Amino acid sequence: MNKQFLPLAVVLALALAAVPAFAATPLTINTTTSTCGGRTAGTVWEINNGALDICFYPAHASIIDMTPNGTSDNLVDQTQTGGGVPKGFYMDNAGFGNPPGVPGYDLTDFYLDWWVTYPSGTGNSYTYSEHWIVTPYDPGVHVYFVADHATTDATGSIGQVQWVFRLDQNKFNNLYMANEDLSNPGPVQLGPMPTYAEYFGTVNPDGLGAADPGRAVQDATADMHGYGTGPWSAFPPIAPGFGRQFGDKYDYSGYSYLNLCHGVYGSQYGAWVVFPSNESLVGGPTKQNLLFTGNLNMIEAFSNHLDNNISDITPSGTASHRLFGPFYVRFNKLGGFLRTPTAMYWDAVLFGELSGLLYDHENDLLASGYVPSTARGDVDVQVNGVAGPPKTAWAVLSDPGRNFQYSTGAQYWIDISRGGAGRFRGVIPGTYRLSVYDLGHWGELRQENVVVNADQVTVVPTMSFVHEDFGESVWNIGIPDRSSHEFLHGQDAQGHDDRQFWGNWNYWADFAANQGAVVYNATSGPAGPATNDLTKWNYNHWKSFDPSLFGGYFCNAADDTTDGYTCIIPSYVASLTGATGKNGVGTPLPPWTVNFATPSDVTNYANGYVVISVSLAATEASYIATLNGQQLIWSNVNKSDAAVRSGFSGYTQWMAFQWPASALNPAGENNVLTIGVSQPQGDEDDALRLELTNTSAAPSVRGWNDYSFVTAGSTGGSVTVAPNDAVPNP
Repeated sequence: MNKQFLPLAVVLALALAAVPAFAATPLTINTTTSTCGGRTAGTVWEINNGALDICFYPAHASIIDMTPNGTSDNLVDQTQTGGGVPKGFYMDNAGFGNPPGVPGYDLTDFYLDWWVTYPSGTGNSYTYSEHWIVTPYDPGVHVYFVADHATTDATGSIGQVQWVFRLDQNKFNNLYMANEDLSNPGPVQLGPMPTYAEYFGTVNPDGLGAADPGRAVQDATADMHGYGTGPWSAFPPIAPGFGRQFGDKYDYSGYSYLNLCHGVYGSQYGAWVVFPSNESLVGGPTKQNLLFTGNLNMIEAFSNHLDNNISDITPSGTASHRLFGPFYVRFNKLGGFLRTPTAMYWDAVLFGELSGLLYDHENDLLASGYVPSTARGDVDVQVNGVAGPPKTAWAVLSDPGRNFQYSTGAQYWIDISRGGAGRFRGVIPGTYRLSVYDLGHWGELRQENVVVNADQVTVVPTMSFVHEDFGESVWNIGIPDRSSHEFLHGQDAQGHDDRQFWGNWNYWADFAANQGAVVYNATSGPAGPATNDLTKWNYNHWKSFDPSLFGGYFCNAADDTTDGYTCIIPSYVASLTGATGKNGVGTPLPPWTVNFATPSDVTNYANGYVVISVSLAATEASYIATLNGQQLIWSNVNKSDAAVRSGFSGYTQWMAFQWPASALNPAGENNVLTIGVSQPQGDEDDALRLELTNTSAAPSVRGWNDYSFVTAGSTGGSVTVAPNDAVPNP
């Protein structure tokens, strides 16, 4: 993706002004006699670049101490340990074995690159290396990760590639985010953060011993209600600047769209993760990655977070090579020109822009597969049929023959909202799929065989974006923008995505007026006036709703369970037909109902069809649509657990349910569409629409390949034609 920075000359001037005029390099590394971090000589490496003094523990491949030169301020958290040493700055990967590592380093006048390599073998299908780089007088560390699979290695699957930076909890107790979603350029600043004991919820204020296990309401989620009061008065109250009563790491995820930098800061220091490029991430611009856990700063380069089925598998007999990164972590301090957290943020971004100058000449990185700027190409595109405000139409380069949401190779994207034109810059040579989508419209353009060559501009022939509309529009609910955020609880008062633990809401109370059912009039008619209010449609369609909550707060102080919802669920639920569970907490939700009047021109479609399109922003359940008693079922695929991970989207997909037009009642009469889901976590609707047409919506008729087509079989039941993601569209 393209990013906007100050001119390079300005950035270079800033960098040069920050570097002392010493002739000799300040880079040093001591691998034999250092006792940094209080460790035995020979077990730690001490590294100094003139700005930072770093203590590296090769046995864990982690930085366990880091002190700015001239101070005694250790930036690394010392309270959380593993194997007798601080956990520090390390990688938390999945899909790899843990054989003995082999450390090494390369010291030059211009950089120090050090690493730990883990060879493949029994229980480890990859030879992988974790690298760190420092340069003279720069208060920052670059990181990258290399995974190689030989033809002789067993089948391997990369599950997670993630860096974790455990910073001193007192020095870094505020979060800073920008452009975490398209609706919110930011900045978003949260803090002060709760204490470690509060955020992780199951230890006493001193951090020792068990306290309230009932506060652990979900993985990496603590119910923090009541801190600072009554039985929990030993804990400090949750700061208003934190703004929530659940400590949930899933609240702090961000889309890759405009991903650039995020960080943590305190009264003196800031620590910032900078993404010089997003090309080595996965899943395209709509992928969401975790940014923080508490005050832990994170780089999540590969994960299935909210994109559950994404994978990178290399079979036995096949060779593969994968480079993640490089990324940059900068540390800075308030003072001088850096007077605010926002100034510290931009300081990190601006010096991150210099990274390309280093990367183009860093021999170990180049040997690991990094492609220098001089060996890359550009791609020009012109797509007719898209026009709108910024950040609505997007063009994506990704793996060929594959939906970009599952792409695991090099990836790039640009905003082409104004006029459909754009240039991808600095693309690694290769063959790509070009995908184009326009938020607010149905359909996706896919063009294969975009070939990029070094030092050349590839001009893709002009294309036209096709709005995949089937016929006469009767009604619409929601906006097809790959998110359920426009519905109830999806946005805050400023119109920004409101990621919160799902137990923060009370579905049964929200829809008590209809005894737990969503009832929505898509048009005016016999059922009443059109609803025209998207807050009457929930952001997620649950099958059942029973979130874990801390019983000690919601029930009584002696209740140290997660059954707190039994004490706040509305009493009417227990009296519903099919009610189950204590006070009705296990009761299935009634089907949702959409009423609409048959249009006056329905006779124009006597031999035609009624098509209901449903775009799902995330799915964990099959979707059951029944029109005037005629049922069709779409069986879910491409699952995503966004609803219970504070998300409004995961893997977006859409389907067209088709009935004969005779399924509708006569003109002016009411029709009833009921919608159900098969599993507790349900589905997140992106948008729904109903159209009338005399031409079937079947992909074989329309020539469109990007949706599921569901219709009744000749002997009953539902027949589904799956989308064909392997071919161009249209």
